[in-house]
Amino acid sequence: MSASTTIKRILLVAAATCLSQRAVASDSNAPQAATPAIYFASDAETFGNGANSGANSGVRRVAYTPQTAAAGTPRGVVQANGSSYVVEAQQPTARMARTVGNKPLTNDSVMLPEPVASQPLPGESMKTNTGAGPDKMLLSSDDPRLLGGAMNHGVLDPIENHDFSPEAPICSSGCGLNSELWFAEADVVYLHHSRPDEKILLQDLSIDGMRQFKASDASYDWSPTANLTFGKYLGRDCQNRDHDIEFSFLTPITWQGDAAITSQARVNLFAPENQRFAGFNFADTATEHVESQFSSYELNWRIRTRIGRDQMVYHCDGTWKRECTPNYTYSLLVGVRFLSLDDNYSLRTRISTIPDTGFHGNYDVTTQNYLFGPQIGGDLIEQHCNWNYGARAKLGLLYGNSTAHRVVDGLDNVIGGLDPVTIDSKQHGEQLCFMGDIGLTASYNFRPNLVGRVAYDFMLVTDVAQAPHQVKFQQNVESVLFSELVMHGLSLGLEYQW
Repeated sequence: MSASTTIKRILLVAAATCLSQRAVASDSNAPQAATPAIYFASDAETFGNGANSGANSGVRRVAYTPQTAAAGTPRGVVQANGSSYVVEAQQPTARMARTVGNKPLTNDSVMLPEPVASQPLPGESMKTNTGAGPDKMLLSSDDPRLLGGAMNHGVLDPIENHDFSPEAPICSSGCGLNSELWFAEADVVYLHHSRPDEKILLQDLSIDGMRQFKASDASYDWSPTANLTFGKYLGRDCQNRDHDIEFSFLTPITWQGDAAITSQARVNLFAPENQRFAGFNFADTATEHVESQFSSYELNWRIRTRIGRDQMVYHCDGTWKRECTPNYTYSLLVGVRFLSLDDNYSLRTRISTIPDTGFHGNYDVTTQNYLFGPQIGGDLIEQHCNWNYGARAKLGLLYGNSTAHRVVDGLDNVIGGLDPVTIDSKQHGEQLCFMGDIGLTASYNFRPNLVGRVAYDFMLVTDVAQAPHQVKFQQNVESVLFSELVMHGLSLGLEYQW
């Protein structure tokens, strides 16, 4: 204990003893043993019923049980409106952290007995103890008479008579991030599908250089779709990490593409893979159409770190304000994912001067892919008070079930005199596929529970059956042919929490 503290305690003891004797002499009508202890107000109840309403209406109070002063226990006496109120001075370990006139009581100030009840005290008066019994008195904690009397008689140190600034205003806070129970996110996604197979289907021999007609000539357009996410916050662990479970699905998206070629001389389109394949050699026009549909569903459990405690920032206007502390956060997720990819491809060859009954070539391929398996992932975000940016990634090892169905009809009764071709076959394949999904993202908090987001993502899926890749100018194809699927695109969306 410091010397100043010791001196203050000695002065408090002396002043309390002197004032106690003065209070006893000035109030001869009240029994000395029944001098009431002071009772301070709480925030629980309101005084102001019956005869005590009016000027005293709205006074808050709490009752304390006064304690008999043991030998050597100092007392302080406060004079207010002709009445004497005793303040028990106890050890710091037994004091209540209360306030007098909105001023805190320190170890060097008056200490109060412990409260035993917060109850109505009918008939109590601010000046006397009528109706409250000889051992009870009521005084509001913000009553100026108590503070003034204590100051005038040295019970409270004048140094304690100062105003405390209000709580610092909140400019931003990390407490508002991920603070709700449920969340939903809706994104508009604009995706591009990788080109079909680069395989050469036909060649135009009518000019030098042999123009080529490929499956990739029917390139896919950009197409819009929607990605929806629903989730629930499960809680926060002892390491200050948020846990949530989320379900996301990409609504089915469809791409289409078309291409055509016409030879500059009659019957000069040939299939380099097999020039004896009827209906696809000696043609002069060819058209192709490709269509692909993709969808994705995933269920994940995610653990995300938080940015930490807020900070107090001193501003140039001389005020302190509470702000969040920018920092890096990361999340880890584990879950399952289901992917679906369906393709359709058609190739048509004709001779413009001959009807279809004499010459034609029709080649149709349909493929289906269903992939399912576990995935892991996460993100690394630089989180600021109202905005963030970062990168995210997901990796999965999926079991794939693929089917390819070929239907071919080739007829040449005019030019080559080749045997007709009729094929209707289906191949089935099972394989392990690797899935990788990476992207860059940025978001802005319009409100604590409303977030806007923009992102650009890339996705790679290996070992899937795509229809253009199945085109073979052969009678027998024994297995499914696999290739890689690549997609990328921009997404814009909103996340709402409640």
